[in-house]
Amino acid sequence: MGSILNKKVKEVMHHGVITVTRDASEKDICKIMSDNHVSCVAVNNENKEIVGIVSGTDILKCIVECKGQACPFKAGDRMTKNPISVDVDDDLKQAIDVLSKKRIHRVLVASKGNPVGILSATDIVNEIGKTSEEKPEMLYSRLEKFEKEIKNLEALEIGKRKVSAVMTPGVMMIPMTISVRETAKIISDKKIHRIIVVTDEGEMIGVISAMDILKPFAEEFADTPTDRGILEHRRVIAGDIMTGKIEWIEHWRTFGEAVEKMASKNIHALLVLFTRGEIDEMKDRPIMTRGVVQGVNIPIGFLSVSDIVREIALKNNHSL
Repeated sequence: MGSILNKKVKEVMHHGVITVTRDASEKDICKIMSDNHVSCVAVNNENKEIVGIVSGTDILKCIVECKGQACPFKAGDRMTKNPISVDVDDDLKQAIDVLSKKRIHRVLVASKGNPVGILSATDIVNEIGKTSEEKPEMLYSRLEKFEKEIKNLEALEIGKRKVSAVMTPGVMMIPMTISVRETAKIISDKKIHRIIVVTDEGEMIGVISAMDILKPFAEEFADTPTDRGILEHRRVIAGDIMTGKIEWIEHWRTFGEAVEKMASKNIHALLVLFTRGEIDEMKDRPIMTRGVVQGVNIPIGFLSVSDIVREIALKNNHSL
């Protein structure tokens, strides 16, 4: 089993950078991100120099500020200036430490000072997944019969459409005892961005994203300098790295309500629960256990920033 930390950034990164000009609109950026299946674009100045990054999170904040109305969005006004970068010849370990310490999902990759690509947490997780030799245990929750019913909601205005019509259906769940490498393999093989952690009794107790997978490989998690040392010294499992609080929303809520909740909590996704009514966190258990059979509080999908960007792009395409 090879160590991913012996690799260089250039072996794992995505080559090439998709760029826009400072005056690119929300409509333009959403279409570019959706068409190219990326979560960010770089912003060029008049000299073709990259001066910032616009991500799906920036789009999310704009939607909330404009209360669902058309936004006077310009990339130059909304971008994160002076984006952090690493060098193509840096050790992957250095890049992981940067992502972990800065709490960011991606960095620019430069060669001799010139941007040549993007390295994201997902790229690294895909590489970690390749090192797993096990066949991971997993569960899958999806209500295909229910999904057919939501097709009638597609004609509604974007802000009024139901969460269930916009989400990515299906929720992958794993036991809390499987290893980090096995977890990375599932995320990589299934091409998903987050996964729910369950106990032996089936109770959902946490969620793991690409950023969580990086924890054991970053300086802040362990004293040993290599992933081989960390993962052999003590078997790090899903329960060790998960984020304990699952942020969720009922399936019948509107797209606008979901956007506001995500922006207010500064999160990238919400677990969507199929429920017969409003869940009162003080009285009801918002997260199901495997023993629930009455069709309430069942996980049916995730609504992510990428889903929101895709929805805006589709709306703009239909309005052309």
